[in-house]
Amino acid sequence: MMEYLNYLEQSIKNPLLLILFISIAFDIIIGTLKAFAKGMVNSSISKNGISKHIGIVLLVVLVIIVFKPLKMESLINTIILFYISSYILSILENLSLLGIPFPQWLKEKFLILRSENDEIKGTKK
Repeated sequence: MMEYLNYLEQSIKNPLLLILFISIAFDIIIGTLKAFAKGMVNSSISKNGISKHIGIVLLVVLVIIVFKPLKMESLINTIILFYISSYILSILENLSLLGIPFPQWLKEKFLILRSENDEIKGTKK
């Protein structure tokens, strides 16, 4: 058990992990601002979002525990980078919905990614 805690302690020094936590914090803050600005504040949506963030953090911790002993840091970093990029995309999309100006080509990419995501989830709007 102590061995796994040592792996987690070593991984905390990974700068990508810090960037992931900062991205999660920004996503929560900007998502909340968007909800207030659009008049869509809803505690169940907030709880669902926080649950997803916690789930992602727990998944990353599990990945570290499983793959760090196998010396697969590159896989750990790839997974962390995937979630960082996902959060950055979410942050940019929310900023766009808040009225922050973005180039038209970037807005079109948001729409394409959102529609692809909705198709995958089966929640086409």
